[in-house]
Amino acid sequence: MPFTNYALDAYVSQGLSKLNECSAPDLSKEFDQAEHWVNNFILNSIFRVQIKPEAKPFIFGILRRAQMALAEYGDGRAALLGYLGGSKERVSVYFRALYHFEIVVWLLYQAYEMAMKITGKQLFQKNDGSTIERLNRLYSISKHLEASTIPEGHIHAVWITNDGLAISTATLSWQELADLAIDVGTLANSLSNPPLPAQGEDREFRGRKP
Repeated sequence: MPFTNYALDAYVSQGLSKLNECSAPDLSKEFDQAEHWVNNFILNSIFRVQIKPEAKPFIFGILRRAQMALAEYGDGRAALLGYLGGSKERVSVYFRALYHFEIVVWLLYQAYEMAMKITGKQLFQKNDGSTIERLNRLYSISKHLEASTIPEGHIHAVWITNDGLAISTATLSWQELADLAIDVGTLANSLSNPPLPAQGEDREFRGRKP
């Protein structure tokens, strides 16, 4: 017996009956060096640029998270397209997509945290409504599930809509999530292949604001 719209919304996930499209941009061709970011950084730090030892753990962390965020984003997008292309009863495919996108949120926010530690720069203020601030809210609620974060009548703290990812206090559109992934990927690109310092500059790489 197929699920009714009421059953989908009341017993599976809020608003699920209205989910009928995936507008998450395809990022598969954005970074052709993503799989080589870590290796490139290692080779460059051996042969080209001296890296401050205290910065290395954070740079490795950013590179690894940037690479895997792109992989998880692609898997989430593929799962969501797969769910929308089949029966609404295949709810495990929907939850697979949600899982991948939640991991994307975790990885991207952790990458930004590490960038803030390297640079000493604060990238957002509490409740400023910026994309990184809303990413932080999604990250916190997804990682630290509390009953108080789930609106009455809802089942999940984080859910998928046609427009993007939602929590009770904020939304992050697919384009915003893609832009954040591109931003972190661009940072990873630059960290994996840092430019040589100009003559007379300190040759020790100190990190840059993302």
